[in-house]
Amino acid sequence: MDAPQEIIVAFSGGKDALATIDICSRQFKKIHAYFLYWVKGLEFQEVVLQATERRYNLKILRLPHFALPVVLGDQTFGFYGSSYPRFRPVKMREIQDYVRTKFNVTWIASGEKKSDSFTRRFMMMASTQWDQKRFITIRS
Repeated sequence: MDAPQEIIVAFSGGKDALATIDICSRQFKKIHAYFLYWVKGLEFQEVVLQATERRYNLKILRLPHFALPVVLGDQTFGFYGSSYPRFRPVKMREIQDYVRTKFNVTWIASGEKKSDSFTRRFMMMASTQWDQKRFITIRS
């Protein structure tokens, strides 16, 4: 099997994501990236996204965060009252599958660390740096 020529990067705008995109830019012919926002178009995030797009000559796909429907639908912040519609929860896997289909690429690189959270620690302990179940490359 030939090595993949393209990869998707889960881009948060943080230092781990920047390191991941930089490493991938040296290893793959083409990089695709996606960013999950809580509020669309925030200026401080757009500055980072646009600078990254210019630096790596790519277009970062901006998508709503997978937990946003839960926050809005459950009225977590209580802004909308009882008239606000209920939303179907979205799983991270659904976002990843959508992005894979959009770019026609299987592998997603993600700058995750075991120290990010207990959940992530246990998830990463169950796999190697190439998580075949989630089709994601990870760093510890």
